[in-house]
Amino acid sequence: MDPNSTEMVYEFPHLVRLYKDGRIERTLLETIPPGTDLDTGVESKDIEISPEKGISARLFRPKITDPTQKLILLIYIHGGAFCIGSPFVIVYHKHLTTLTAQANVITLSVNYRLAPENPLPIAYEDTWTAIKWAASHVNGNGPEMWLNDHVDFGRVFFAGDSAGGNLAHNMAMQATIDGLNGLKLEGILLIHPYFGNDKLDNANRLIAPERPIPIAYEDSWAAVKWVASHLDGNGPEDWLNLHANFENVFFSGDNAEPVGSESAKLKKRARASQQWRFTCPTTTGSDGPIINPAKDQNLGSLGCGRVLIFVAEEDTLRSRGWYYKELLEKCEWDGVVEIFETKEENHVFHLMNPSCENVVALLNHVVSVINQN
Repeated sequence: MDPNSTEMVYEFPHLVRLYKDGRIERTLLETIPPGTDLDTGVESKDIEISPEKGISARLFRPKITDPTQKLILLIYIHGGAFCIGSPFVIVYHKHLTTLTAQANVITLSVNYRLAPENPLPIAYEDTWTAIKWAASHVNGNGPEMWLNDHVDFGRVFFAGDSAGGNLAHNMAMQATIDGLNGLKLEGILLIHPYFGNDKLDNANRLIAPERPIPIAYEDSWAAVKWVASHLDGNGPEDWLNLHANFENVFFSGDNAEPVGSESAKLKKRARASQQWRFTCPTTTGSDGPIINPAKDQNLGSLGCGRVLIFVAEEDTLRSRGWYYKELLEKCEWDGVVEIFETKEENHVFHLMNPSCENVVALLNHVVSVINQN
């Protein structure tokens, strides 16, 4: 057997593995065909947007009681760390069927190409292509009759979870640059959005594997030598010059692994940072504008008037959602931002246990914002 066929180059646990021979293994996610949901009356169908590029979508239509009524358009972008998932996965299909019925909207769920075969920014380009395709129906003569007949293009929302939340934000930013050809973006809904921030990731920047052993030893020795430079009382730090007894020195340390919940959080933060480099190999880190909105000089011109952010108390990305809210409040953007935190829940819990009380509350809040005049 070729050893390259079993040697792993990269693993993102529970999501994807990349082998030295180029083979990729993804977590198998159960899919479901489109059709009519008997409980809600929501219909769905799959459409091709750009067959040559492999860009497609699943379209959801609620039960139509008044054929003349125009409905809000919700453009939804799935998560999955940019490397797994699709609108056809059963958890997304069920989530969007429920949301379509409760909010009484037309939902377009975008199927973008996945990394690492299609490295970022391809997912951004594919999603923007899908949005422009939707906008081609503004005058009622696009290729998809559900959009021509039922959509009010003056009321459009972008939404997404995790990586999809990042994509939704960046699509709203793209709208400020390229415009939307008559489509009016009213707001964006970000569920547990995946943003990066080198300051928040600082604990991960000098640890393996990005900084492999023996770098940690070299860094520690450099620190020891810096302390020793104060022996004659003329080092750069006055506290050491004035107060340290250099004849009585101890070295101390603890386990390389943090304990308890801190260990798990540190690993997840490091994993998120590594994942970004895996899906976007041309990146210089997690401080570019598409991953860290703080670095986007045009954030104040975000192309919508309302932003709703959802965070979960136990989610490693929780602080990123709150930070994003602070950025919008401090910049020149003149819209309204709101954050909704769910206690005792983790990342994308709304997909894992869709009938629990916390998911019901989350959906009710989404529906309320979408239908608010």
